[in-house]
Amino acid sequence: MSLLEKFGYKKDEFAIVLEKPELFASNSKTTKIKVGEVTPIAGSINGISVPTTILVKNANWSRLTVRDHMIRRQNEEPRLSQVFGGVFNNFQAEVTLEVDGTSMSLYDLLRQFCVESFGTGLSDDKINEMLKSNLSLNGLRNGGPLMFQQMGASVAGISHAVETFRAAGAIDDMKSVANSPSFNTAYKMTGDNAGLEVVSFELSSSNRALSKTEQGFVDIVSAVTENFERIKNHKAVASACPTQ
Repeated sequence: MSLLEKFGYKKDEFAIVLEKPELFASNSKTTKIKVGEVTPIAGSINGISVPTTILVKNANWSRLTVRDHMIRRQNEEPRLSQVFGGVFNNFQAEVTLEVDGTSMSLYDLLRQFCVESFGTGLSDDKINEMLKSNLSLNGLRNGGPLMFQQMGASVAGISHAVETFRAAGAIDDMKSVANSPSFNTAYKMTGDNAGLEVVSFELSSSNRALSKTEQGFVDIVSAVTENFERIKNHKAVASACPTQ
């Protein structure tokens, strides 16, 4: 007797797995990342997907904010929601990509972009200077700030986070957002307190097609490479302008 027969199933009841396997594929765009573990994540350059992994070496939660956000959708009444956000300080990570079967760091990839773009017309010192000006890239390598936010966070979850943050030594910092009336909560770590040690967090992407400004976080690789492209274009325009 087969296992299907033993438990009262018929073979054709499972045929849909072969006929429409896409029905069983995960639609989640959220990836759980654990500090100290290599994790496959989404990565793209100029809209082209690239196999990517990240190894987060360190992160400290140093700032917490909550702001009001009005959700407006077609055929629905507007409703008020909360955006929970903050900053990870000393965020250090290795981002590795696989390009044509070869693994390379995100830093080395951008260096190669520079070499291919400028050839011998740009010295190693100038290339290093351009790469150093990419704050997001160097923040990943050396430990820098990383802003985060969660849309539609639960009231209970926010309250628990605030209590935990305050218990760890955070102080009120509403004065820093005094000019932004949508904020209702702001705390920060001070002095030698680097913040709560981050053990894990979730990384997800936004759909820019749903944004009026066509902006939003897609993935870490695209964020860094787009920032690099802006810097490169800015320097190109600046060098073309005559000096006074």
